[in-house]
Formats: sequence, structure tokens, C-alpha cells
Amino acid sequence: MRILSLFVAALTLVGVARAGATLRVGPARTFTQIGPAVTAAVDGDLILVDPGSYLPFHVPGKGISIVAAGAAFTMQQPGSVPAIRIDNVVYPRQVSVIGAFIDYTNTNAPAIVVRDNTGAVRFSALQVTESVDLGATPARAVMRVVNTDTFWLLDSEIWSNQPRTALTLSPWGGFNDGVSALEMKHSDGIVQNVRLRGYDAGNAPNSGYGGDAVRVIGDSSVGLRDRLWSSPQSSILRGGSGGEFGGNALHYLGSRSNTHRMTTCGIVMYQPGTGFGMNGGKFALNHDGGVIGSVPFQVERLPIGCAALQSGSTTVAASTASVGSTVTSTVFTPFASRDYRVAMSLNTLYSRKINGLFGRSMLDASVPFFTFLDTLPPSFGVVNGSGTTSAGVPRTVSFTLPSAPSLVGSQIAVQTVTGPPGGTTDAFTFASLIVVVP
Repeated sequence: MRILSLFVAALTLVGVARAGATLRVGPARTFTQIGPAVTAAVDGDLILVDPGSYLPFHVPGKGISIVAAGAAFTMQQPGSVPAIRIDNVVYPRQVSVIGAFIDYTNTNAPAIVVRDNTGAVRFSALQVTESVDLGATPARAVMRVVNTDTFWLLDSEIWSNQPRTALTLSPWGGFNDGVSALEMKHSDGIVQNVRLRGYDAGNAPNSGYGGDAVRVIGDSSVGLRDRLWSSPQSSILRGGSGGEFGGNALHYLGSRSNTHRMTTCGIVMYQPGTGFGMNGGKFALNHDGGVIGSVPFQVERLPIGCAALQSGSTTVAASTASVGSTVTSTVFTPFASRDYRVAMSLNTLYSRKINGLFGRSMLDASVPFFTFLDTLPPSFGVVNGSGTTSAGVPRTVSFTLPSAPSLVGSQIAVQTVTGPPGGTTDAFTFASLIVVVP
């Protein structure tokens, strides 16, 4: 197997990166709010946000990064607008938001809305606390993702340590429906290393449905996973408890198809909500091959687990890296004797399926993907091809970013391709992201 030098591979990224400006936001900075910094930013810019409390912001089609400078920054949500709104990001632009905190108390709007994006939208280290009962609300989910081709939520939570109640009008009929933590509609993406909890719908019969932890609607494809080897605890998807029906941990509502819309890997705890009429399910596949049971409207809950070759992961020690610093990634697979190569690209492009390869690609290349390990195109920025795996034993791969100002603001996807020794690539691991800071 051909091994490229780390430095040469990193220079591949430098050659196509554009030097972005760094805009600072904070009480003592040029910008005291995130919104004006977003307005001033252009594609490729990095917005570093000091700890503090900030008004809502809207990213209308720009390819930028908004990153916490140290501790998390807190988003306020007054009125009837989301705390964070990202829309009309056109490929190959992408947006990364790292380190936002939202104390969700708004009864008029979701905390976050992501919609109408052909470019990638990526959230990492997002914390949304479901801190109060919302009562009646028009929001169907805390985080709504609509018509977005590449969405990525990792190392994040939308959670409360105690049950919270919220009711909204169901779009499928005139009944109360629990508010979900995450709703994805006509969107593709990865939900990785998370805790998500749907709202309760009430404590009395006929008071509606519990909210789902993850609700997937329409032409969507979602991969869920947890880090098998490094997480202090498993990912948790918890449905809200209903009055009449409990919420589901993972719920798909869409047309019947032969495609596995939802794939799950790793140690993920699926915790359905309870209901007076019927408990929720770990998985619910309404209108997509679900089997109607003896109880009216009951749908058989059938998990769709990932294939063994899909269950590897590539993680990074931190979601930001300074120019000139060493980036440490860890490759894990459950198999022994697998050749692997860590690859990175300056863009994220979700692919549901690449013929001959298990798993979903998050890498973006400007040329077709070759199936042989030793012919990965340079546009992937291959950084290592350092040998074979051992079953269940993480392998560490480190590479140094050049001290190049043009890398600042780069949003890098890091993923590993694997295959049998000396053979052809047949699988992707799950991926991680890095945003380059000064």
C-alpha cells in the first residue's frame, strides 16, 4: 500500500484553502454580538466567540464557522425567532457551529432551525437544556432540519434530567403531539454521540402523544452511532411520555420504500416513553413497512442495525485545531487485520451509498472515488496509510497542520476507509470534523 507523507498530504489542503478572516465576538471585542459579525463575514471566515450571552443570529447562505473561544457561548431566544437559524447554504459552502449553549424556554419557536441547504451544516459540542415546561407551542421540535442535503450533529445534547411537558398541533391531524428533540424532514445526515430527549405530552389519558427523541420525515436518511471505545456513556435517545401514547426513541414517518432510511451503530440506548393507551417504541416505522398489530394503530418497532463493516469510527481529540498544531485521530474497527487510511477533505458531502462500500461517506472529493486503497485521489488529502487494525483496539494516527494562514477557518472532515490487507476498499468508518483556528 502506498503511504503518502503527512506533510505533503496536509499541503494538499493548503493548496485549495482560501485565507479567511478571523472575526472576534465578545463583550470587549469589535463585535459585541454574533449577528453583526455574521453580516460582516464572507465565505471562509472564522467567527470566534468569547464566553457570554448573545442575541439570536441568522446565517443566510454564507460558508462560515462560528466557534466558541474556550468555554461555550450562550444564546438568548427572546420573541418568536430561533436562537440559531441557518438557511440557503449552497454547495460547496458549509457552516460549522461549535460550542453553543441554549437554555430553551421559548414557547414560540424552535431553538434551532436549519433549512433549504445543499451545502453541509455541522453542529458540534451543542448543548440545549430543556429547562421548563413549555405548555402549548407551535414548535414541533427543539431542533428542526428541513430540506438539507448534509446535516451533522455530534458530541451534543438536547436534554433534561427531568421530564418536561410540551404540546403542539400535529401536522397529520387535529390532536396534541409531543415536541421532539430533533426533527429531520427531507434531509440526510449523521447524528453521532448524542443525548436527545423528547418532551412529555401530559399525565392524563387522551392528552396526546409523547415527543420523539428523533423524528425523521419523508425522503430522509439518517445514520446514528456512538463511539464504541471512548464514550464515558452510550448515546441516549429517549422518547417523551404521553398521555395516550408514548413517544418513540427513533421514529420514521414517510412513504414505503426499499431503502433503509435509518441505520444505527454502536452502544445507543433507545428509551421509549410510556403512555396510558400504548407505550412508545425503540423504533417506529410508520408507513414504511411497519406491521399493524392487534391494537389499533400499533406499529411494529423494528431496529435497523448497521452491518459490521459500517461500525468503525474515526475520532479526533478536539473539534478545533490551530495552524501548525498536531492533530490526533483515533481509528477503531471491530475487525482484526484491516488496512486503513485516514483521509480528510475541505468539505463535507453526505453520500447515502457509494457502490461497493459499506457505510456513509462524509468526505467530498472533486474527482470520482476510486475503490483501491492505493489509488485514493489527492483531492481527498490522504494523511496516512499506516498498517492494519486489531479487533477492538484503537489505532492512533497523528498529523501536523502546516503553519499556513490560508488554513484558518477551514472546515475539515476526517474519515477512514478500510479494506482487507492488500485488497480493495470496502468500508467507511464514521467521521469527525475539525475547524482550523489561528
